[in-house]
Amino acid sequence: MYGPIKVKRIFSVSVLCVTFFAAAAHAKDRTPEDVDALIESVAAGLRPLVRPADAPPVRWTMEERMAEHGVPGVSVAVIEDGRILFARGFGVKNSETMEPVDENTVFSVGSVSKVGAAATALRLVAKGELDLDAPVNRRLTTWQVPDNEFTERRPVTLRGLLSHTAGLTVHGFPDFKPGEKITTAVETLNGSGAAKTPPVRPFYAPGTQWRYSGGGTTVMQLLISESTGGRFEQAAAENVFAPLGMGRSTYENPLPASHGNIAYAHNERGGVTAKPRGWHTFPEKAASGLWTTPSDVAKLYIALMNSYGGDDNAFLPRDLAIDMMTEVSPSYFGLGPALTGFGQDRRFFHSGANESYRAWTEGHLETRNGLIVFTNGAKGSRLYYEIRRAVADAMGWPYYEEIITPNFPKDDALIQKFIGTYTPEEAPSSSALRTYGSVPVKRIKVVKGANGGLQVVIPGRGRRTLHRVSPTTFLVEDTPIGTPNWVRIEFLVRHDSVVKEMILTLSGEGLVLSKK
Repeated sequence: MYGPIKVKRIFSVSVLCVTFFAAAAHAKDRTPEDVDALIESVAAGLRPLVRPADAPPVRWTMEERMAEHGVPGVSVAVIEDGRILFARGFGVKNSETMEPVDENTVFSVGSVSKVGAAATALRLVAKGELDLDAPVNRRLTTWQVPDNEFTERRPVTLRGLLSHTAGLTVHGFPDFKPGEKITTAVETLNGSGAAKTPPVRPFYAPGTQWRYSGGGTTVMQLLISESTGGRFEQAAAENVFAPLGMGRSTYENPLPASHGNIAYAHNERGGVTAKPRGWHTFPEKAASGLWTTPSDVAKLYIALMNSYGGDDNAFLPRDLAIDMMTEVSPSYFGLGPALTGFGQDRRFFHSGANESYRAWTEGHLETRNGLIVFTNGAKGSRLYYEIRRAVADAMGWPYYEEIITPNFPKDDALIQKFIGTYTPEEAPSSSALRTYGSVPVKRIKVVKGANGGLQVVIPGRGRRTLHRVSPTTFLVEDTPIGTPNWVRIEFLVRHDSVVKEMILTLSGEGLVLSKK
């Protein structure tokens, strides 16, 4: 069992695992002492997002929350003004050997891999080797997207693959344990050989809906390989890692032990898993196979922000970078990352989750700030929510601010009217498709929680607490895709005091669900 004594030791050895970059002193003229104070503020400033009006503020240390969530190791990088302000390792990469995490420890980052794959594809687009809007079947030879009734009018394109609007199946992929036979990209797409998922097939007309698809990203992986005449991991290294100095990053799977300084996989209790090696294999490389560090991903995100801003000698041409950071309707994804906000609050982001690793990444396009958090524990997503609040507080960012909820009576009769099962429309209007796509479920159940409040139960997603901010409006934070936005639920009280509908809102777009 992962306990406080072990975590205390972890924290004590990790205190030296910090890197200051030469550029850090120039970011807002911060001195090394300033940066040191920021790190200490982050390490002592984790907190919940919601506080009842009658409760005092709560602050936790990194040590306390790592113990609470059973996460042995964390690595964090913070970007300010387009430079890496600091990178810091907390805890250990292996809870049995107690080797500390440092800024060069590589983590599996799950679907954050898709941003690196997108950057690779767009570099090839910039060179004229790929076309965003041409049918991918024109370039694919060893495998083709199967034609069916959904592709008769619109073909699958690279733009659709990047934005998850291509209409392809297979959300994500299971990890492969040491010793298991691994699959090739073609086998994954056919659902054959060692593949653990069904075949990748069109299941709606491209461009008409949004459904997150690792299967579509695997089509892109094959497209990149065949277009460059080599392996996907080689194309990524040549087009992204080498130009940006991302020396610790690789899509090589299985990751060889010779790569060194590897964060081991840990289960929900903080115990090493995937033995005897200590980490899994991710053969669907573009979708989930990247091994990297926060500092390396920070370099990529800085390059993307600089390209978006039109800097000279940028990583991508500005028009292509703006295209990358523009939502492809009805998705809230651009060409790789997800997007939110406007003006100075414009941000791109992506989360990642393999079996024993969790990752969070974000870049702020106008201010050129950002945050990267990697963990080697199965409950790491719970921890990175808390870390990003601490970073935002320390840095003075206008995100993840504390929500103080009003005091309502526990026995409020209105609460009883909200309880029930709600179902969305079968074919929601285009204005609601982003919300519908973010919660692609057939029903949402509202139930009474243990503390007298309400919870939502989403099949396959578990329970989430509803935080009441008005008599009929509630917020829920822990969403399936790790969005930085609140999800809002408003119950509609009719003129006869009956409640039959709720409005589920994400990123300003609402979806009506009706009570059964």
